[in-house]
Amino acid sequence: MSIKNLFGKISSFENILIAEKDVRAGGRYDSEELTFWGRYEDNLHVITEAVQTLNFPPDLYRSFYVYEPKLRKIVCADYTTKVIQRAVYNVLNPRVCKGFITDTYSCVKDRGQLNAMLRLSEWVNFVTNSGKTWYYLKADVEKFFYRIDHEILMKIIRKKIGDKKVVRIMEHYICEASKPFGLPLGVKNPMDISDDEMLWEVGITIGGGLSHMHGNMYLDPLDQLAKRTYGIKYYIRYMDDVIILSDSKEDLNRYKKEFSDFLGDELRLRLNNKTAIRPVSQGIEFVGFRIWPGYVRLRKSTSLHMKRHLKEMQEKYQQYEISFSKVNETVMSYKALMKHCDCRALERKIFSEFVLTHNPKEAI
Repeated sequence: MSIKNLFGKISSFENILIAEKDVRAGGRYDSEELTFWGRYEDNLHVITEAVQTLNFPPDLYRSFYVYEPKLRKIVCADYTTKVIQRAVYNVLNPRVCKGFITDTYSCVKDRGQLNAMLRLSEWVNFVTNSGKTWYYLKADVEKFFYRIDHEILMKIIRKKIGDKKVVRIMEHYICEASKPFGLPLGVKNPMDISDDEMLWEVGITIGGGLSHMHGNMYLDPLDQLAKRTYGIKYYIRYMDDVIILSDSKEDLNRYKKEFSDFLGDELRLRLNNKTAIRPVSQGIEFVGFRIWPGYVRLRKSTSLHMKRHLKEMQEKYQQYEISFSKVNETVMSYKALMKHCDCRALERKIFSEFVLTHNPKEAI
């Protein structure tokens, strides 16, 4: 059954207002945001009218580099585009998620990284006690967001969503973006080529307001193949990261070939060279954790990211650039994460060095 009659709710002033507050909660403000808030209500009415008439303002993108945990190029949309996309996401994503399989995670309510880890850990512990030797297939899609085909994505969207005006909004931001996001085959890093060499007909922004919902929709046919056609019991996906458990290496090799063929023929994607089949006893890297039978640890890159992020928050708090509640929210989320891992020594080390102080205001 397709999703219908949502355009009125998406384009309402109340929904636009909520969306702006959600975007603002991201906490990164610059001159663009300050200008927007200078005529706050007027700008919200302008956005509402633009959505209601499907006369969208230009979507503008800027790029910058981050160096932790590795060098990456981040593309960020203008504030108005963020608000419009968030307005669509808030109304549409909960409806879209209802059609996903139980073990699809990422941007699904109550199915974040921690829940995904706990689910897979539960399976690993259960199958290990069966007395058999179990294996896992770890399948990664090569440059997933950069290779999403616009034509195929729109076909999936039209099948799932029966509201033509909602489809039109999504088509605008997928097919009519002012900047190309596609990566040619053979190019492994978007920083190796110029913007002029990027492709227009494939690729969506990474981390944009709708990108993760679009990503889940794009790989839902793979989920359906795994569950409905092959009846795979221990199949879990977090965005483009898939894990399958089986006591048969032959079955896993067959799934690997079938999935590779399906991705290539139906979705114009391919698996990367990280795709592998190994014994469960060697541990499984998944969503920032390494999972063994009986215990779980944070990946080294995850713990390093946590340390660096907390240090950054200390510095921002010292300069009055971030509130205590924001810092406390992050600390509590990290502590909740660590509670489910065998990392007590790491937890003591990280938080024994974490002290919040303010500089005297007159010194700033």
